[in-house]
Amino acid sequence: MTPLVDCHSHLAPYDDDAVAAMLTRAAAAGVGWVVCAGVDLPSSERAVALAERCPGLLAAVGLHPTHLRGDEGVAELRALAALAQAPRVVALSEVGLDGVEARAPLATQRHIFAELLRLAADADLPVIYHDRAAGDDALALLVAEGLAERAVRHYFVGGPAEAAPALAAGVCLSLGKPLAKADAAYDPLREVARCARLDRLLLETDTYPLPGRTTEPADARQVAGALAALRGLAVADVAAATTATFARLAGARWTALQSWRRRYRAMRLRS
Repeated sequence: MTPLVDCHSHLAPYDDDAVAAMLTRAAAAGVGWVVCAGVDLPSSERAVALAERCPGLLAAVGLHPTHLRGDEGVAELRALAALAQAPRVVALSEVGLDGVEARAPLATQRHIFAELLRLAADADLPVIYHDRAAGDDALALLVAEGLAERAVRHYFVGGPAEAAPALAAGVCLSLGKPLAKADAAYDPLREVARCARLDRLLLETDTYPLPGRTTEPADARQVAGALAALRGLAVADVAAATTATFARLAGARWTALQSWRRRYRAMRLRS
């Protein structure tokens, strides 16, 4: 089976031993790649550092809208842009807009999001973005910057009406564990998962430390199973499709990583 990709997690807050254990369990579950997203400059730096020494881990760098202070300046954006050039960085994330929990006003968030989208374009990276109660602003900015077709709406839990504008613009949707919950509140989400083009769907766990929460990257296999059942497919079919979509979005970075992985495996076999 093609290795699954957990395209969005937050492993930076965990210690090195916990990260290594989660990656081992992920590999055993068929999750071959885990993307660790930053939420600010320090966590983005740690994501890059972790990815450099953990073979199954990839990094994404970003400034999460709920972590924005509102006074982010040129120096901080330049530091993030430098991090984005690291070879194991495969996306700009987590970035976006939040109309519920963010301290910075939406006008400030829009300005910084636009700056970050230009950074993504300059670095030739896809954008995995957060969009919560911000109207159509995030999608409008992605379209304006010509990045909608290299964008992923992270942890999508809405129904067909909410999905339609993003899908029409070329955006992919990333699905998490709610897809597998028996709760009828997620029936609209299951309708999206059943009917959307398979090559526009990705898998994630959004792993992060939270009291009482047990989610980890290995659970991407559970999400893949739920998606496969909804569409009458084998998990291997979902793995092939979703990993191919992530590869397309990551572009040259993914191609380079596959070459590196082949060399790494050959070196291990010789040792």
